[in-house]
Amino acid sequence: MRTRGRLALCAILLVGTGLLALGAVRFAGSEPGAAVVAAALERSIPALRLEGRSGTLLQGRIAGLRFDDGQRVYAAENLAWQLDPGCLGRFLLCLRTLTADTVRLETQSDGGATATEITPLDLPLGVDVA
Repeated sequence: MRTRGRLALCAILLVGTGLLALGAVRFAGSEPGAAVVAAALERSIPALRLEGRSGTLLQGRIAGLRFDDGQRVYAAENLAWQLDPGCLGRFLLCLRTLTADTVRLETQSDGGATATEITPLDLPLGVDVA
């Protein structure tokens, strides 16, 4: 009897975990899910600004991204990405594509400001973030 009860508990936990994971993937693949994540990022990283976001976490676009920590400014215009959903099951974030019309790095120093610009950025190669 005890073995049967333990097996039933394991089955319930396994099904519950699977349903939770499925719900998380569906939420991440939706517009509202992406909006929640974008808002959470902006709240937790005060130097980050995201403007004109559309799409989902799996495939989306940001019209303007800006990160300003007071000494360096990273900016990208028309940033678009497509994630590889197969990596999410391995707890990896893998980009299939990453493109931007303009990527700019500005640094502040005693000698003034220096800017470096890449126009356009087009990375069809895989970029893995572990």
